[in-house]
Amino acid sequence: MKPLLTEPFLKYLSKINTKNKTILEIGSGNSTVYFEKIFKKVISLEDNKKWYDKVSNQISNKTNLVMFDKNNILKIINNCLGKKPDYILIDNDPKNVSRFDVANFIHQNKEYHSMIILDNGEKNLDAYSLLKSYYYSLDFVGKRHDNKLSVTTLFFSEKHYKKVYI
Repeated sequence: MKPLLTEPFLKYLSKINTKNKTILEIGSGNSTVYFEKIFKKVISLEDNKKWYDKVSNQISNKTNLVMFDKNNILKIINNCLGKKPDYILIDNDPKNVSRFDVANFIHQNKEYHSMIILDNGEKNLDAYSLLKSYYYSLDFVGKRHDNKLSVTTLFFSEKHYKKVYI
């Protein structure tokens, strides 16, 4: 099953060599299983026990799946950022932990080389606006595999400008 990221973003991602890259994913799901096929390492954080159990039965040892809650998420993210992920996907349930808070923490603590992916920016305008004020961005507007319209956005520094526009 495909992740609920926009088709234009998935098409873009398929053109990038991610075989030696690591992704930190905040919010697991079908994307976790998908990322295992294209990334060297996947670190996935989840706060919903149902999703955690579902995903844990579908992944290999390439993926480190970690449960979090609103009390320990920032500590766990900080530990994961220490592993210097190349990409960081913010796709958690915003009802449990604000995507703005996650985006702000990542912005303040990530390595310079890491690129940030925000899914559903149109529904998380505070996180989208925050990231947009600090980074270049590329919006991938389009349908997801469930036929719903959405936006997946890649945020990156000037250092990555030429690499992003492939």
